[in-house]
Amino acid sequence: MARETMTSKERVEAALRLEKPDRVPIVPALMVAAASHLAGVSRAQVCADVNVAIDALLKVFDDFGGWDAIWQPVPDVPHLFQLILPMKIKVPGIDLPDNYVMQILEEEVLKPEDYDKIAEMGWFKFHTEDCIFRVCDTTPEDVTKWAIEAFAAMSRVTAEVEKRGVSLLLGSAAMHPFFTLSLGRSMVKFTEDLYYSPEKLERALKRLTAEFIQSTITACKVSGTKVGNCTEERASAFYYPLWVFERFWWPYTMEIVDAMWSEGLVTLFHMDTPWDKNIPYFKKLPRGSYILELDSTTDIFAAKEVVRGHGIIHGDVPAALYSLGKPEDMEAYVKKLIDEVGGDGGYILGDGCSTAADAKPENFRAMLETAKNYEFSKK
Repeated sequence: MARETMTSKERVEAALRLEKPDRVPIVPALMVAAASHLAGVSRAQVCADVNVAIDALLKVFDDFGGWDAIWQPVPDVPHLFQLILPMKIKVPGIDLPDNYVMQILEEEVLKPEDYDKIAEMGWFKFHTEDCIFRVCDTTPEDVTKWAIEAFAAMSRVTAEVEKRGVSLLLGSAAMHPFFTLSLGRSMVKFTEDLYYSPEKLERALKRLTAEFIQSTITACKVSGTKVGNCTEERASAFYYPLWVFERFWWPYTMEIVDAMWSEGLVTLFHMDTPWDKNIPYFKKLPRGSYILELDSTTDIFAAKEVVRGHGIIHGDVPAALYSLGKPEDMEAYVKKLIDEVGGDGGYILGDGCSTAADAKPENFRAMLETAKNYEFSKK
């Protein structure tokens, strides 16, 4: 094992300061699909009960020897995920066989006139009083109960990770305003709005951004964490020309980061899909104010060269390597990540998006053990 001179918390905090820790910190994005698989619990069980989901996560943590921080404060069980997601969900054990992964359906849930409602009411009020009833069969009493359940889950997860000498990486589980509206409108309709109704969309984005900032800062303070999540999977140059990114995404992003940073908080951007052409923009943000959480479709090695010494990177062990590779393949790739991305600090080892739902236990273990035992490159 590499000589350890830091606690798990100290190791993560060093990475957040863009410093080189004693070894690379490990934070797999273990969501309920992978946790249930690795813990030997059906997906129907974890999706139906958040405490069963938490038990599965903790079992995997303990059985595999642990890691440096738990990725998110509340497991992504469908009914709690529905509190932020403007989309229909098919649930294992109800709509799907017990061991299927939950499926999210993209439909035109939001209508053009909803932009004005969102700008006037705010997203939270609009979603909990209107939108959520378009996507799931529930009642206002259920929505209130779910919110209470989510807070209780966060409290339990926080207490459990403290017992294990680690901490939460994220204090919130929010989506970028652009992504929220894109999901609710559907990709095609939202793209039409970018071209034909930009002013309406921008008014909604402005209101959503203000609410995002307030709720994320509050969640981080309540949970005692330094990092707030901002998931975005559709604003990259993979989908849109850079002028769309510059007008409808980047100004709101700078506002979010500046507000978070003024409170001593770091913004984590969960960025699936290829972001290679957009990465240079992040150099305009304050040094150390952001984490780029990349999946394996963005060139993580090239991204490191762009933000080296300026931004933190988290990622990007591919799903295919977990499910189809061999332990020796995992070992080789993790060593490459540590040497080329983590060698000078500012890096947290994690997954491309999330731990693969069908990850082989031996490959998950190889990821953890390689990172714990491998010495940083001396170069």
